[in-house]
Amino acid sequence: MIMWILTSNIKAMRHTAQKIIHNRIMGNRSQQYANYVIRPYSLKELAIMYRVSKNTFKKWLLPFQDDLGVRVGYYYSINQVKKIFEKLGLPESPR
Repeated sequence: MIMWILTSNIKAMRHTAQKIIHNRIMGNRSQQYANYVIRPYSLKELAIMYRVSKNTFKKWLLPFQDDLGVRVGYYYSINQVKKIFEKLGLPESPR
């Protein structure tokens, strides 16, 4: 029982620390992205969020390729995802 209490307290403290760090990094922008999880996304996942095909989404990104940079593997980095949201606007409400 004591071990469970200690473990749950550590998890709660870790979660609180992560929220504080996130708020310091994101600042006011965290409200802007409140309904979206900012994480690495694949091209397919982003296309689904914007409700278009992968080919259409690739064409949408062409004008911003220099600013976005190259994907690492199959995923766009967190900073690239933020830039995509800024350039294209936020997708419709997440599912």
